Amino acid sequence: MAKERDYSYEALAEVTSSDLNTNRGELNAALKLIREMTPELSDQELAIVIKSQGTRYRSLMPEVIMSPGALAKHWRRVAEEAQTQRGKTNQAVEKFGCLTCQDDRMVVVAQRRPMTTRWMQEHGLSASTEHMIEEVAPCPSCNAGADTVMRRYDGRVIRSPDAQRTREMMSQ
Repeated sequence: MAKERDYSYEALAEVTSSDLNTNRGELNAALKLIREMTPELSDQELAIVIKSQGTRYRSLMPEVIMSPGALAKHWRRVAEEAQTQRGKTNQAVEKFGCLTCQDDRMVVVAQRRPMTTRWMQEHGLSASTEHMIEEVAPCPSCNAGADTVMRRYDGRVIRSPDAQRTREMMSQ
């Protein structure tokens, strides 16, 4: 029987440029600390977060070598500093007092029931029947001239609706 993949272990090795075999002890120790700080995340979710934390670490401390232990040690600090930096560099953080979206820059345009995908069926899972999924689009007031793309729930990439179409969808 094949061993299940450890996505977060592989992600940590990738972002720190560590060898999966020779650095096994350091990787395992660091991953244990990271998992203790993020117990709510699944292995695959944690792998995604590790990759983004690695990117943040490198942008905050470009001249410092990032080892698995260093990333684990500075995990919270990197997240906090990245949050602080986001407020300084992201233009969308500026408040305009938008009455349509309350400065969220996005609005809910539809709700749909979750779908049970083929993958879920193959793994004996089913979609929730008690929750709804919100579909959002750029706020027609804040982003009136925005020409952006959106990824739909089914994986299709579409252009975001224009301001008038978004208003129509919001009123339904």
